[in-house]
Amino acid sequence: MTAEELTKCVSDHPKNQSQIASDIGITRATIGRWMKGDRKISKSDTKLLRLYFFGEMPFDMISSQEDLSTQLRFTTGEWQIITILANREGFLTPRDWITSRIRGYLDNNPTY
Repeated sequence: MTAEELTKCVSDHPKNQSQIASDIGITRATIGRWMKGDRKISKSDTKLLRLYFFGEMPFDMISSQEDLSTQLRFTTGEWQIITILANREGFLTPRDWITSRIRGYLDNNPTY
């Protein structure tokens, strides 16, 4: 995704820049630098942005009959484990930990 594409997506979106940044787990400053072209958008962040704005699903394991909301439901026990792992690794929230894991997967998987 280019800075120009991102700027158009943000301007066309009903949420503001801060809300969008929060939704995808980045800071408002980061999205601002991307929009100005001061910082390159990584391959994994591009995939997350395309998923957020266009609903493009980079995961072949999710069929067209299912949506992401059915894929990311965790049991209470799973959520406790995720929370512990997030805390151990210094993340502020379990959501931040999950987002970092997805980005890591996308960065290291050349098929997506």
